[in-house]
Amino acid sequence: MREQPLLFVLMAISSATESAMYAFVLEWTPALTTPSTRPPYGLIFSCFMVAYMAGSTTFALFLRNGVRPATALVIFMASSVFAIGGAWLFFKLGINATPGGTFSVFLLLTLFEFNIGGYFATMATLKAEFVPEPIRATIYNVFRVPLNLIVVVINLVSLSSEFTFFACTILLTIAFGCSIVARHMVVHIEGKATPLV
Repeated sequence: MREQPLLFVLMAISSATESAMYAFVLEWTPALTTPSTRPPYGLIFSCFMVAYMAGSTTFALFLRNGVRPATALVIFMASSVFAIGGAWLFFKLGINATPGGTFSVFLLLTLFEFNIGGYFATMATLKAEFVPEPIRATIYNVFRVPLNLIVVVINLVSLSSEFTFFACTILLTIAFGCSIVARHMVVHIEGKATPLV
């Protein structure tokens, strides 16, 4: 990793994003449940899975249209910050308690799932290209430690959906910043400038 700093940046993105994703997995049910409503959890989960698949498909469309994986990663990370940050803001302002607010939180969480689908496809492509095969399993396992630690800490100290979404927003903002750095590193490694889209 000293020889190739891009590995550290990619793994930092992976740890931060996947920590937020696992925290989201544990939080979406209480986030969409209010004292007056009991949402259709099966239908919501199905919508999340369709959104995830749509995100993966969107990455394939990006590649087909000449968008480089590192650029796609920046796009997905920016949109993830918007989605989870928006959900946190709804809880912070108390808008989530209204029927329209709950539905809006659902839409934001669905957007996050879309971005997670795109993220996994993008990250798999970048890892396959830049993480050397002989040390791939070791690198992945090393960065599973902070990922799991972050998820455990969030769930131990979390008292509300607002706190969880705030923590996820911070993690995704870090991942977004690292994705910008990763994109510049990839451009440097490839030895040529790339357009933003």
